[in-house]
Amino acid sequence: MWCWEVVNDCPCTVDQPGQVIQIDLRSPRYIDKILVYRTVIPYDVLSVYFTLHIGNTGSVTSDPVLINEQRVFTGEPSRLYKVDQTARYITFFKDTGANFCMCKVMVYGS
Repeated sequence: MWCWEVVNDCPCTVDQPGQVIQIDLRSPRYIDKILVYRTVIPYDVLSVYFTLHIGNTGSVTSDPVLINEQRVFTGEPSRLYKVDQTARYITFFKDTGANFCMCKVMVYGS
């Protein structure tokens, strides 16, 4: 069951290049994995084509790229990314000039 019925219910960026959606864990924590759910259909393309940076600065130029996600969703409701590192910031970066939406992200760790 989806919590969001229309794309306007999801937090999205503006339609410009260089957009970020960032999760601040407030202090460095061990992150085991990240589960990203796709945006509501037919807008699921808004939740792909990003790089995922994990680190302690919150900067896409300083924190290393963990994932370069260029695949569209093909029926699966979510994607699971293995992290296995300690960090404060989880930063989704989209460098193309398109809206970027992350409706549901779950972070697992300790």
